[in-house]
Amino acid sequence: MNGSSTTLLEIGYIDLMNGQHDWLDLRKAIISENDERRRNDLGHRSITSEYFLSGVQAIAMTGEIVGCDATGSRVCAWPFGAQNLVLVSGVNKF
Repeated sequence: MNGSSTTLLEIGYIDLMNGQHDWLDLRKAIISENDERRRNDLGHRSITSEYFLSGVQAIAMTGEIVGCDATGSRVCAWPFGAQNLVLVSGVNKF
């Protein structure tokens, strides 16, 4: 699963996920699900996925990572959910 991220878009990750691969793409499954109950279940499953990729909004001089978003797509997965968290940052975030 991944959170909404311009950085992931710019490095080609979103294009990769839209192509052919062997991974289970929970984001695509959520978007294509028409049944509200199933879509909500997939959403809950997505924040506890094995891997969660996300961009960061800023990195402080102290090394602290800043994460915030309008839709809440990443705030649960970062501290509580995903088994493996992969954070991507551009040099403009420092």
